[in-house]
Order: sequence, then C-alpha cells, then structure tokens
Amino acid sequence: MRIAQLHVYQKNMAVKDGPCTMSGMTVWSVEKTIVRRVSDTWHERWGEVCPLGSLYAPVQASAIRAVMREIGEFLVGVPIGANTVRQAIDSLVNCGGYLHSAFDIATIRSQIRHPLYLDESATDLATAISAIFKGFVEGFGMKLSRLGGHRPFGAFRDVCAAHGLHYTCDDSRCGDIVAAPRVQTAAACEPRCLEGVWLATPRIDDSDLSDTPVTVESGHISLPKGAGLGITPDSDRLGPPVASFGC
Repeated sequence: MRIAQLHVYQKNMAVKDGPCTMSGMTVWSVEKTIVRRVSDTWHERWGEVCPLGSLYAPVQASAIRAVMREIGEFLVGVPIGANTVRQAIDSLVNCGGYLHSAFDIATIRSQIRHPLYLDESATDLATAISAIFKGFVEGFGMKLSRLGGHRPFGAFRDVCAAHGLHYTCDDSRCGDIVAAPRVQTAAACEPRCLEGVWLATPRIDDSDLSDTPVTVESGHISLPKGAGLGITPDSDRLGPPVASFGC
C-alpha cells in the first residue's frame, strides 16, 4: 500500500472566551494544518497539527504548510508503513517533530531543591530521555506533537514508567483529529504515571469538522467509538485544500 494522494487544509479556530494570553502574546484564534492521506487502495487517514502562536512553540503553521508544498509531490508513491513515511520526510527536509506528528535539555544548576517538571523545554524525545537519565526531572507536561506523534510518545511513556516518573498527555490547541489519538494514547498509559489529559476542544471553536466530536464530560473523556481515529472528519466542511498531490 502506497500514498496515492495528499491533501493539505488550513483552518482557523477561534479561542472561546478569548483571548488567551501566554508567553508574551495574546491569542484570539489559532491556525491548524490538516493532512488527508489517501492510499492506492483508497483508504484515507487524517493528521493534524496546530502550533500555539509564533512565540509559544518554535514553529509556525504557515511554515508547516510551506514545507508540505515543497515535499508533497515526493511523498506520493511512498510505501505506507510504521517508519517509511517518517524516513521519507527525513530524507527530504529537516523539519522537526511537528510535521512528523501531522503524519504520524534544560541545563539545571545542581543546587535545585524542589521537584522539577519540564514542559516546553523538553523539545524532543532525545531531550526528554536525557533529562530522565541525568536525574533532572520528576515529571513532564508532554505534548504528542512536540515529540513527533504517538510512536515516540510510546517510547517516552515506557521510559517514564520504568523510572516511576509522572507526565501528562497533552498537545497544542488542535481539534478532534489530534484529540482522538491523544485520548487513545492516554488510555494505553499506566494510571500510576499519567497525571491527566488536556483537550483544547472546550476552548476552541472546532465543532463543525465532525458529527462525533471528542468532548469532556464532568472532567472525564470517553474514548471515540469509531474505527481508526475514532472520528470521521468531513472534508466537505473544510473547503478546498490549500495544496494537493497525486491523482
């Protein structure tokens, strides 16, 4: 099975009860990039990434789409496997974890005397594991997109479990296409280590993408019931793609 088509969409989502103020910036809306991948057997899969502004994370939504425009045509025909698409992207561009997730260390002074959790400074899997083995941290606020998707997050989860470290299963302000696998990933984590799951859906307007949104009810999140992601995005609601590759 190979990639036959790639379609890239852009969607703005308003911040509910906005604005959100953080990292020296005021955010009224966030801009997400959605990737629809169609195989030569006509199976479709969806990916999404949504960096929170231009100051909070070291990547911009427009830059992700610019990279997709550069490499999209070269991904058509790539075999679909556990690592083949990731390897193909790496052979074309040094893009970091955010683009990977759309498809699939802090230096401490030794005098610190209180528990330390890393969040945005744990920029990738290698940084997080280095902090663990150096004994810097007692936990993480971790985002799937920052690590590059659920596969590296699985390795991170297992290392944290072996060391008895706590973490959260979060992401930036994406919609249901990221919320669904995030909830499913969290369900595969050990409860003794998992401190919580954060969804942006109560704070953003993304209600028009799917008829089965991922929601928070009384502080709990139910697993999506459908196949694959658990939700079925409606491409007609996204409007025309900003880029398409393949026939």
